[in-house]
Amino acid sequence: MPDAEPTPEELARCVRRARSLTEVAFLLGLRNSGGRRASLRRKITSLGIDTSHFRRMPRHKYRPETLAAAVAASTSINGVLDYLEIPRSGGAHTHISRRIKLLGLDTSHFSHLPGRPSPPYPRFDRRALEEAAEGAKSMRQILRRLHLPESGRSRAEVRRRLRAYGIAEPAGYQRIRLGEAEVRSAAARSRSVAAMMRLLGLEIGETNRRRLLRCIARYGIDTSHFVRQPTSSVLSRPRRDPARVLVERPPGSGRTPGAVLRRALAEIGVPVRCAQCGVGETWQGRPLTLEVDHVNGDPLDNRRENLRLLCPNCHAQTATFAGRNRNQAR
Repeated sequence: MPDAEPTPEELARCVRRARSLTEVAFLLGLRNSGGRRASLRRKITSLGIDTSHFRRMPRHKYRPETLAAAVAASTSINGVLDYLEIPRSGGAHTHISRRIKLLGLDTSHFSHLPGRPSPPYPRFDRRALEEAAEGAKSMRQILRRLHLPESGRSRAEVRRRLRAYGIAEPAGYQRIRLGEAEVRSAAARSRSVAAMMRLLGLEIGETNRRRLLRCIARYGIDTSHFVRQPTSSVLSRPRRDPARVLVERPPGSGRTPGAVLRRALAEIGVPVRCAQCGVGETWQGRPLTLEVDHVNGDPLDNRRENLRLLCPNCHAQTATFAGRNRNQAR
């Protein structure tokens, strides 16, 4: 079903509240794509709506001598981008590559060329990591301070060491936890998914939009007061009937995810608290995920009488935790 075209008044109102064409599309509940943004831009221009408050990325022109110096000091296109302080992206990578080829700059020393192994990663100890993380606002800033490439491998390694040493990660790199109470409160005080993002401190974007829509669907949150009803394939996924989940599965079947079992138990009225110590969904002011315990130790027996919710401590003390009963049977 095609997206409904917004009225001029509605478009003007959303433009005043947004900071980019992407946000305008979100506020209007439209599918975010290049074609849709181009269509919105043409309509906004034809109506004479002011967009001077929109965020605009500065355009840079790099002189041949600047590019030559960057290429000489780097061993890859990504290194050139880092030298020029350009965020790594497909478009920037392609543009700079074309400029280098057009200028005929020598790239024979680049490590990605055939027969040239990649240089080893610089080594760093805890002290160097602490100094790099101090005051850093992003993982990219830490990587640059450590002279590491901005790759998934290096990000994962730095993040692993940050956690191992107990060093706080950059605030922008931490994933904000979304509890049911917070999402319900944000939905009640908002009139759109974009407004919910702002209340919850989430960056406006498709990833967080879909994440919130999943929360709305999971918790059955009412959005009838929204200016536009959210539409997404995320919302159209039917929930599994608890009667079909809470059954004994045949041998050889896969295990049912704990989240599915917890949702099924909640839908039939099982209290969300530990069956032994009584602790709820929070501990010392922080969210606590209760675990689903199979009383008889059979992970395929999902009958209601064989399931109970336990906190991690009580669960670890059971005789069937992590397959203890199976090890004894051997």
